[in-house]
Amino acid sequence: AISILIITTIAFSVMGFVLETEPAIAEAIPEVFQVLEVLCTSIFSLEYSTRLAVCDQGGISARQFIFAPMNVLDLLAILPFYVELLLRRAGSQDTPVLRAFRAVRLIRVVRVLKLGRYASGIRLTAQALAASSQALSVLVFLLS
Repeated sequence: AISILIITTIAFSVMGFVLETEPAIAEAIPEVFQVLEVLCTSIFSLEYSTRLAVCDQGGISARQFIFAPMNVLDLLAILPFYVELLLRRAGSQDTPVLRAFRAVRLIRVVRVLKLGRYASGIRLTAQALAASSQALSVLVFLLS
């Protein structure tokens, strides 16, 4: 039941992210996307923190849990929400820092990789991305 909830949440999150890129839709119902983002991030945060809280029951330390590749992706999927929230609370309403960070929110796409827990093909893709992380970081550096 939990797996189905997480898979459904991932689907809604990605769907919302994609639909939000269409200006006509985003301007017509911006509050729907905000509520969806808060709801999805809350569910993902609860899932991540629960798994972290009980990881020692599975025989791994918190450090091992945090640095496992799929858990790093999970954390990368939820961190942009909290960083942007902190920037807004610190008074960055429409500053260059916040505008630049909005671009970083594209990291939310890694939520699709959370499906790797449930599909072997996506797990293989995640392993390939992890193995190529150095080359990808150079590419991102060169493109920015």
